Amino acid sequence: ADANSGDAAVFQNLLVLSTYTQTGIDDHYHTAMNTYECEGTGFFFNGGYSEPITWKRGAVNEPFHYYTADGSELELGVGHTYIAFVSSSYGGVTFN
Repeated sequence: ADANSGDAAVFQNLLVLSTYTQTGIDDHYHTAMNTYECEGTGFFFNGGYSEPITWKRGAVNEPFHYYTADGSELELGVGHTYIAFVSSSYGGVTFN
């Protein structure tokens, strides 16, 4: 839900991306998630449909690239996209 209005947050696309996580990087025990100069796996959800994907990103100012299982570029639906990063360090993600 939107914290300001309480309205439901609606997204056309949901990307759940796995990445390396490093915890306790400072004296406040912050967590760092690697999102550039790396690649990983994930899942794409859209309109009740889901599929496994892979992702890559170069330097910090470069865009993410998403690919389907056959290696073709993933086509996102028109609309808002939510990207969630998960790590096996915290149990990963499961869904039915």
